[in-house]
Amino acid sequence: MPLIKRLVWSQIAILLCSCAAFASPLERLFDVEDVLSIELRGPLQATMNDTRSRSSREFVLTAGDREFKISAKLRGNSRVLACRFRPLYLDFSATDTANSIFEGQGKLKLVTHCRESDAYEQNVLEEYAAYRIFALLSDVALRTRLLKIRYIDTGKKASAPVVRYGFLIESDAELAARTGAEKLRVPGVNRLTLNTRQAATSFAFQYLIGNTDWALVKATGARHCCHNGIMLDIGGSHYFVPYDFDQAGLVNARYAKPAREVGIRSVRTRRYRGYCIDGMDEGVGIAAIEARKRDILELVAGLPAANAKVLESRMNYLQAYFDASRNSGELAADFRNRCL
Repeated sequence: MPLIKRLVWSQIAILLCSCAAFASPLERLFDVEDVLSIELRGPLQATMNDTRSRSSREFVLTAGDREFKISAKLRGNSRVLACRFRPLYLDFSATDTANSIFEGQGKLKLVTHCRESDAYEQNVLEEYAAYRIFALLSDVALRTRLLKIRYIDTGKKASAPVVRYGFLIESDAELAARTGAEKLRVPGVNRLTLNTRQAATSFAFQYLIGNTDWALVKATGARHCCHNGIMLDIGGSHYFVPYDFDQAGLVNARYAKPAREVGIRSVRTRRYRGYCIDGMDEGVGIAAIEARKRDILELVAGLPAANAKVLESRMNYLQAYFDASRNSGELAADFRNRCL
């Protein structure tokens, strides 16, 4: 081969290698924040009605040009009673997800719209925002992926598809692996081992969103701590990671009620429920929220809203917190006076 041809082919080979080296990696489910459109096809109503045995049923999930044979079953406690369109577990573990957005995923929680109305769909978006807000405040937080879901019930002939927002929540196992943590299965919490920064941030966050449905004790009927929270061990320090925010004032679901022992009548009324921990500075959590104030407000303002009134309600609820936090010292003192 003439020298000039060898040089040309050599440059082409180098270019191809360079392109391969800088090619975009495969998109992972929770690594990006854009809305993922999927179709979920299967015996939907039969699954929703199976409140006793909660058996797994076969479904087909379509995303882009890929189909995944998965199983789905009912999950949840209070929402099973309050909702008609109930939350689900989607299990990818028995299907081929290689080279797809679902690669490496097993069982995932799907948050659904509870009832067939625009108001309940807005609640999904607001709860999704709560997860995203905590992820802005801490690296040790559950990630989520917003979905636009087209549901097709194969158990009903000629049933019209339902299209609604929903979201998937990162599994506990993926969270632990990503953060180098070990998930703890303990009946209670030793406050001396809690990471004080994470604790202060999570307690202030729950106040920000108006959530009282959580505790550093195990829920009724549960075997392990904590109520609506995961406890992780990272290098001997224990991190509380909150989840399940449908009872929060930011969401303001029609069925939501404050915890009975709190003594308030509306979830829109904020009440600090953080714990008293030696060496913890409540101001750290307030400062963490203040540092991400702009991001938090932009996140919530950017959510799809049914109308201007819904958007205004969301923004006013958050702004009421930021108005109170202008005097951070006074707010931190109030937290210390109310801690459990």
